[in-house]
Amino acid sequence: MNERCVWAIYRCDGVNDCGDNSDEANCPPTPTATPAPAPPGSYLDYRENCTFDASICTWTNNASDSTPNSDWKLQSGGTASSFTGPKTGHGGSGSYIYVETSDLPAGTVTELYSKTVYYSGAQCKFNFWYHMYGKDCGDLYVIVRYLGSGAEAAIWHEQGPHVDKWLNGVANIPVIANQSFTIVARHVHTLGGFQGDVALDDFSFMDCSPSLPAPRCPTTTFQCPDSTCIDPLAVCDYTLDCSSGYDELDTQCSRVDGRCNFESSLCGYTQLKTDNIDWTVGRGLAAISPTAPQVDHTTMAATGHYLYIQADRTHNKGDVAAIATPLMQPPHGACFVSFCYHMYGSELGTLNVSVATGNETRTAWSRTGDQGNVWQCAKVRVNSLVTTDFSIVFSANRGSGVKDEIALDDVSFSQGCAGYAITPPPTATPVYTSCSSLSQSYKVRCTQV
Repeated sequence: MNERCVWAIYRCDGVNDCGDNSDEANCPPTPTATPAPAPPGSYLDYRENCTFDASICTWTNNASDSTPNSDWKLQSGGTASSFTGPKTGHGGSGSYIYVETSDLPAGTVTELYSKTVYYSGAQCKFNFWYHMYGKDCGDLYVIVRYLGSGAEAAIWHEQGPHVDKWLNGVANIPVIANQSFTIVARHVHTLGGFQGDVALDDFSFMDCSPSLPAPRCPTTTFQCPDSTCIDPLAVCDYTLDCSSGYDELDTQCSRVDGRCNFESSLCGYTQLKTDNIDWTVGRGLAAISPTAPQVDHTTMAATGHYLYIQADRTHNKGDVAAIATPLMQPPHGACFVSFCYHMYGSELGTLNVSVATGNETRTAWSRTGDQGNVWQCAKVRVNSLVTTDFSIVFSANRGSGVKDEIALDDVSFSQGCAGYAITPPPTATPVYTSCSSLSQSYKVRCTQV
């Protein structure tokens, strides 16, 4: 009886989720778990890993694909083609799934779908192993497709060929409040050719169960309306950590100086005169090259906006674009600037984040070169570098590529930067005596179940 809460669908399912087996106590002779209140359909259980040793589990091929032989196929041992594909499953034995490219025309798209993910934790990751050996491997993507808006985003991408071994892939799944989604494994046989057998194995999900409430949040944390405890630095950082989205409400976060998602303006940011080129507002629908973001980070939609530096023949290698936030007051505590960046391309330059005070500018963070075809986010401590008024400068040095863009989105500051305070949720209850009031009976308490 450890006072934890678990999902109601895990009650009497034969698995010790509580740790003390109280969720499996006093079950009826024929266990019948109470389903979570979700729309009709089949939903993914995060404990549902797939090794592909016997089947493709609950994953399904794209039934609407009309190209013959373009499914993901179950295979043990090597593939039929020479100089491509794995010889065994990941770990040296067992089966795997792969795309046999011998008879596929160039440009063929082969997709594998997960069941619908009804609800997810904020730190959810999709873990898998991939094998891309052969000169014609093309492109492999992991896609998240949101069912509410119809938007989709590439959250992981690799282009072959690679060495003849299994490699680990991890894709961070962005969470949008109240939207179900599916995961899609997509292979594009970009150039054609028979030496392009791409394989996948050992699917699993990490940190995906929605956060369960704590009886009382420590004073050093921020308490969500459902009593989930999160890091205060996660408040107003454009990433949903409270399941309700309370930590990102505009009514509160609009008071944060310097916060900007570039959807409607530059938010008072200043293009510096000391650089060679300017940052430009762009969006996925108008992406000028394959290496530019196809969606923004805020909305994960092609209609969303972000900043980027345009890499074309009108600019030279080493040219710099620099933009500064409005002037900020001296930090009042732990001051962090958070931001998201997209750096994809083989000939990228450098993105620098600097703290400017008067005539002094100090580099606090830097990344150079290809970081993958995915939005990534970072937090940089400011208060250890400054005690006076300051601004943050984002500068990008152009690389040698003519189609390699650096993009920036969702800049924000923690509460210690300017002394503002986010109001705790008025509906938060410090102590629960029953799980039945939490999220429409999704959960049961591990004691007195």
